[in-house]
Amino acid sequence: MAQAIFDMGWRIREITTQTELDSDKVAEAFFTNIKKYDYDLCFGTYIDHGYGVPSLGGVLDIPEKFGVSVSVKEHPVSKKEDWNRIKKKFPLDPLKHDRMPQALKALKAVCKELGATHPISPMSYVGIGFVQHLFRKVSDLTVDCYEDPDWVDEMCQVATDFSMDWIRAQYEAGANTHLTLNDSFGTELGGPGGGVLMAPSCQLLPATPGLHFKAWVDATHKYGKYPSGSWKQGC
Repeated sequence: MAQAIFDMGWRIREITTQTELDSDKVAEAFFTNIKKYDYDLCFGTYIDHGYGVPSLGGVLDIPEKFGVSVSVKEHPVSKKEDWNRIKKKFPLDPLKHDRMPQALKALKAVCKELGATHPISPMSYVGIGFVQHLFRKVSDLTVDCYEDPDWVDEMCQVATDFSMDWIRAQYEAGANTHLTLNDSFGTELGGPGGGVLMAPSCQLLPATPGLHFKAWVDATHKYGKYPSGSWKQGC
């Protein structure tokens, strides 16, 4: 989604801060890109890994260079003792917290202009793939999977509930087609030294589709115009 911003000649820092998003620029970028490239499937607003993070006390790394996306510089849950304090902040309302209201404003504008002629997909993250952005850095989370899988599952459930609220808000703003989900975890976002690898058996609890994916599919059926869901799966 950052590509639409770069295509306008803008850097990410020109459209977002830790807590604010320039909805007018975002809408302009997505209008321009959708019309210019005539995509078969369109995203209608700018979304990155950091939605919800500042509201939980984390800090985003907003790049100055072209071709680099927003990442999380400081995660809200640096140790397990932080978790009780952080989970009490939920539910987070997408209509009120950090950049989500501005992202939805841009989405509404794009859907109003192009929704009748283009499929516009909502987007979010899945299970442990969302936990690594929202709560814990991936190297610590990988260890948690071995040492405290019940806690990881609890974090996945909280992230799932928040993600479904975010999905619902995007549909209510005008998104009109299948949901796009990303569940990548374990081999990316590992910092300068590369990704952190984990054994496949270790992913069974937090990443098993039966535990968390069904909730997203049900949410898509309930909130989406089309009765199906889809996701991109990384490994």
